[in-house]
Amino acid sequence: MKKLHTPEVKIVTIEDPIEYHLPGVTQTQVDQEGGYTFSEGLRSALRQDPDIIMVGEIRDNDTASTAIHAALTGHMVLSTLHTNDAAGAIPRLTDMGINPKVLGSALNAVLAQRLIRRLCDACKKQEPATDEERRYIETVVATLPERYKKEAAGVDFTSLFHVVGCDVCSSIGYKGRIGVYEAIIMDATIENSVKGGPSARELREVANAQGLLTLVQDGILKVIKGVTTLSELKRVVGE
Repeated sequence: MKKLHTPEVKIVTIEDPIEYHLPGVTQTQVDQEGGYTFSEGLRSALRQDPDIIMVGEIRDNDTASTAIHAALTGHMVLSTLHTNDAAGAIPRLTDMGINPKVLGSALNAVLAQRLIRRLCDACKKQEPATDEERRYIETVVATLPERYKKEAAGVDFTSLFHVVGCDVCSSIGYKGRIGVYEAIIMDATIENSVKGGPSARELREVANAQGLLTLVQDGILKVIKGVTTLSELKRVVGE
């Protein structure tokens, strides 16, 4: 939001609760008892002629429909959904009653993220990888989109960084967290797929063909760079 805000851009948010106060941004907080819901807040925001609207979470059909309408009428709308991955956002919205044909025109991008613990740089230790770890990494690296394969080129998978623990990290072995991401950017191929009302699996296959970097693949790149551990990636993202 800080990057999007300029004196010429009017931003209105509907949050539950307001977690960070942003100078220059009109922030409002949901009040369920007072009748100020996400959907009501969104309708109120539209009357203020904003350039950008941030809706803390889309939880129901009313909020989803109003958000899609806002996006189709020239507003940038940012929001969140609870899904397993980026592709899962599409069937989640259609389950809320959004017409897939309208959804394909309204969406620009869908981003999924997970937070994983970052290895402590003061004590992490490089050790030989097990045969199972090496085979798993090689399998994932082999599926990387072409533009990301250069990041793994020449990396020795026979050793990985592991947790140790020291005074800097309170003997935990990790210090801080970092995100792993996957983003589906709408293009003509993906938009046409969305308009057909695909399942998450079907949309994922289309996105993979378009060069999607998945959560696991992004995580593996961080593992081989010594940012986190393979066990931490599997704990958070799965296999």
